[in-house]
Amino acid sequence: MTKVFKKLLPLLLATLMVFGMATTALAAGNGQITVNNTVVGKEYELYRIFDLTQASSGNAVSYTIAPAWEDFFFNSNGTKTTAGTTYLLDTQPTGGSLNAITYNGNTYYINITDSNVADFANAAQVYAGTATADASATATGTSLVFSNLDLGYYLVFPVDATEIATGNSSICSLTNAAPSGVINNKGTYPDIDKTVNDQDVEVGQTVTYTITGKVPDTTGYDTFTYEVHDTMSAGLTFGTTAATTNFTVKFGNTIIYDKNSASLPTGMTLSFANNGFVVNFDMVQFQSYKGQTITISYDSIVNDDAVCQLTENEAYLKYGHDPNDLEETTHKEIEVYSSKIVIDKYETGITSTKLQNAEFVLYKYEEAGEALTRTVKYYYRYIAATATDPARVEWVAEGANGEIPATATRVLTDANGAATFAGLESGDYYLHETASPAGYNLLPNDVLVEVRAPQTVNGKAIGVSVTKEIANSSGTQLPQTGGIGTTIFYIAGAVLLIGAGVLLFVRKRVKYEK
Repeated sequence: MTKVFKKLLPLLLATLMVFGMATTALAAGNGQITVNNTVVGKEYELYRIFDLTQASSGNAVSYTIAPAWEDFFFNSNGTKTTAGTTYLLDTQPTGGSLNAITYNGNTYYINITDSNVADFANAAQVYAGTATADASATATGTSLVFSNLDLGYYLVFPVDATEIATGNSSICSLTNAAPSGVINNKGTYPDIDKTVNDQDVEVGQTVTYTITGKVPDTTGYDTFTYEVHDTMSAGLTFGTTAATTNFTVKFGNTIIYDKNSASLPTGMTLSFANNGFVVNFDMVQFQSYKGQTITISYDSIVNDDAVCQLTENEAYLKYGHDPNDLEETTHKEIEVYSSKIVIDKYETGITSTKLQNAEFVLYKYEEAGEALTRTVKYYYRYIAATATDPARVEWVAEGANGEIPATATRVLTDANGAATFAGLESGDYYLHETASPAGYNLLPNDVLVEVRAPQTVNGKAIGVSVTKEIANSSGTQLPQTGGIGTTIFYIAGAVLLIGAGVLLFVRKRVKYEK
């Protein structure tokens, strides 16, 4: 009997060793997590918080803390951190069924339940910013898959997402019974919008641009760059200081910086160059405004390069936790447009005979912000650019007796019969001829010109060029009904009629006397 037992003992020990190994083996290699609602080009990191050990048969499981996450639960002296105190209990609650975990020879119970899993996920997301990911992938579509995963308890973290919805949507547990899991990502990323207060503009007009975004939640990051770039095209004149551009930054309703600020706040830099600006924020410094609207506003002046040319303002955002590897948003482009009127002067009936030296002024009835009464004329005045000021258009009211202002711009047609009034917004304008070419008559009536912008070229809005054909007649100009010429005819006719009556009276009297 003893001999038989001695022969069976090695086999029995081997069997026990194999059985023991089976009951504590790490469940590896067959897990899979699908992440939905991903954004193309964005990186997603996967963190295994707990390793799972499981018997080869049955569903009983036990966990160990993944090495990278030990500092999340325990301090270096072995005491529990805040997270450890909350999510690792020293004793099993009465009637509880929490999974046990062993750390440094002590047994704890994982207190992650339906009631606090959202809080756990949020705390884990913060820690993930300092931990090393077990896997990462860049989305090429609206979902991605992590395969061949060791079983365990996982967190999916969308890199540089700053508005991660609270909840357990980022947590997934993989077991033998359920080796596959799905996470519906709810992370969103910083972006900006841009508007302008007027797109249909005159040369010299000041337009106000507004860029809006949101102060991101940078929890888990030591630094987070939020950098707005803005560049104006040649048709916009931009200043070089906060004062000359009326540059203002607000977080919510609080002015962070404007032209009256003595200095920039900590965490903000600002530079003006190349007809634009770059403003940079380290958003870690501005977390007291987390979630509030960022409003950046500034002024720019429309110049004569904007007339019938593509004139746009382009802005974009660069952001991220690594200043050397920033994400860049889609560029936002806003067009403004300005138009012109071109006169085409020719001889009546002969369009090929162009008339030179016809003089015109341009006027309109309504002024900005004024009701359309058609009682007061406002005349076009073009002021050319100087070394310090861009060109601009002004509108000068007629005199008290309806006279044309001395400062009104008068244009002469050239050898091609052409003259231009540039830098106009949409509206109704009137051409008034003040002098006609030698041998030709003045126009009897003013000419209405309707300017309706914009036109679209390659999907971009630009101003319109409205050509107005105006014919002039030569020869003696007949008097106009109701004019002074008609009055002269009336007077002459009356004199002749009276003279004829007197003559008839005298002749009859002479005849009677005879």
